[in-house]
Amino acid sequence: MLPDGDGIVILEKIRRTQAKCRVVITTGVSDPQRLQKLTPLSPDLVLMKPIDLQTLVRFLDAPSVQ
Repeated sequence: MLPDGDGIVILEKIRRTQAKCRVVITTGVSDPQRLQKLTPLSPDLVLMKPIDLQTLVRFLDAPSVQ
């Protein structure tokens, strides 16, 4: 729920640009139907709020595979 669209809209824009970047989604939404919309967009990590910081740090420390 961002001012210029939600995370799904932003991730769609990122994927259209074919940018070579990792994407982490943080969400407080627990609606399974809404979360399913993320699957075809292939986020690298989806974290439910409250965020598990250890998981995020491990992800950020891991080498990027592209």
